[in-house]
Amino acid sequence: MTTAYASHSFQLTLDANSQLILSLHILQAIDYLADPSEYYSGNTVFSIEISDPVTGRQSVESRGVQLVGQSNPIFDVDSSVTYANTTDAAVNLEVTFWSSASNHVTTPVPEPSAYAMLVVGLAGMGAVARRQQCRA
Repeated sequence: MTTAYASHSFQLTLDANSQLILSLHILQAIDYLADPSEYYSGNTVFSIEISDPVTGRQSVESRGVQLVGQSNPIFDVDSSVTYANTTDAAVNLEVTFWSSASNHVTTPVPEPSAYAMLVVGLAGMGAVARRQQCRA
């Protein structure tokens, strides 16, 4: 299982009677799986949070998606979050962006018939080896 995290935080000042709009595009693509029988599953979550430490007001945008499939799943999303300062004074804001992704690749379990064919094949090879040993 693989897990990745990313987090960025910064502070800024928003002027009186103004608005802040943050837009982002996230693309997560799972690389080609070497074995076509492998099965991918995982999830991606991201969040943008704008908060005013003085008033405690917040504006948050969060999304999550579960990716499941056998061929190169892709998480491709556009998102935005808006914060309006309706006061007559500038405000200091803290902006935090974080994302996490986890995934794992599994190989399917063989069917019982595959084990049966293996046993029959080994028995056949043993019979041939025994027959050749008896001739010698």
